[in-house]
Amino acid sequence: MTCHISIPASFHGYLDSAIVRFESRHAGIRVVSGEAGVDLEGEQAADPELRADFLHILYREKIYAETLSMRQALLRVVLR
Repeated sequence: MTCHISIPASFHGYLDSAIVRFESRHAGIRVVSGEAGVDLEGEQAADPELRADFLHILYREKIYAETLSMRQALLRVVLR
């Protein structure tokens, strides 16, 4: 089975990290990245929970990357 997930352009920079994290959590699902989004492939790929989990992971990767410099600066100040 296959499930296509459209990904907004503003999230494309975080896809690689999200795919690695998702595939480590869902070993039976393969994620194939394309220009318009990703395809989840596997027996359980049509499960709405998997779609929601992938989008959540992608969102978390974006937040992590965008706040990394702020967290690093905060730690430098606190650990002086």
